[in-house]
Amino acid sequence: MRVLANLAWGVSWLTVVLMSCGVASPIGVDTRQQGEKPQHDPLAASNTFHYRMAGRVRLLLFWVSKENVGGGQITFSDRMLPAENLKAEGIEVLFGSNPGQVPGGVNRWGYGQEWAYWRLSPNASAAELQYTVFTGFMRHSGEEALSQVYASREHEQSAQLFWYDGIESTVRPEESVSEIRHFSEPQEIDYQQYAMVESAYRQRRDAGPPDKTEAFKNETRIYSAPYGFLTGLREVTRQIARQFQGNPAEFLKGRYSASYAYNAKTYVLEVTRLKHLPSFFLADVKPDGKERTNSSRQVSDVAEADFRLKNQTDGSKHDFSLWFPLRGDLQGVPLRILDKPRWWLQVELRLDHQ
Repeated sequence: MRVLANLAWGVSWLTVVLMSCGVASPIGVDTRQQGEKPQHDPLAASNTFHYRMAGRVRLLLFWVSKENVGGGQITFSDRMLPAENLKAEGIEVLFGSNPGQVPGGVNRWGYGQEWAYWRLSPNASAAELQYTVFTGFMRHSGEEALSQVYASREHEQSAQLFWYDGIESTVRPEESVSEIRHFSEPQEIDYQQYAMVESAYRQRRDAGPPDKTEAFKNETRIYSAPYGFLTGLREVTRQIARQFQGNPAEFLKGRYSASYAYNAKTYVLEVTRLKHLPSFFLADVKPDGKERTNSSRQVSDVAEADFRLKNQTDGSKHDFSLWFPLRGDLQGVPLRILDKPRWWLQVELRLDHQ
């Protein structure tokens, strides 16, 4: 059925808003002064985790599902900057649909990276967040209905002009500033070829001023720390893990939240439901989307958390769910991400166990 072509659509929302990350060639730690160009940082230590994607489309009174419609990566990086007495923590996201696996060849994807800069105390026992910088780009996607998705794809193919939106969002204690740039490529590119679009975005950024600039003055301290979304989400999962490790009998009763800024707008991220799973199974999956026999890995003490994002300006809300370990070598790493970017579409990402 043709509607299955859109099972992977909505991934671009996960990339720009859920942005909870990974590519082999990071943009790098942003230690530049205003006006300077970002530099690559190949020395940053990192861990990359690969994901596979499934989707569900609602047809009247029932849902239609399809496995293996795309995938992506999440990378966590860090580096010490002793000259500035800073610790830099990076999160990168690259998620998208696989046109070769999705009926109709629909191609939606995006990339994002956020670096957080922490000032270390003299005894290195505590750190204070100084600022965060988020950089990303995604396939332009303003459609709200299935028919618009098809019309947009046909128009791009006939014009041989494929549009992208790029953003750089910087959050400091006193203000949040964002720069938006639009650019295009003359050929269809999927998320596995993202480096070509990254190069085009760099050229657009170096060529001149942004198409749009937004700023928010944090005069009344609407956000208490300069979190971007990814850093705020990471901090909330750390809060949950610390509470579980310190007092496992009480951690489910805690209230976990963080305020953050993105694109010069302020939000509150809060946990609306929290459940403790004593065990969670990761299954290796073959290219056809089917699980391999006897290939599951068991992960102990996993949190199943429902999150809500609330825009503090207009009150709009968005819900999503994460599953992540509360201890061990995978602590805080998403094992499963579940989002519903449209009322008729549900997207699921699962850590690919190898």
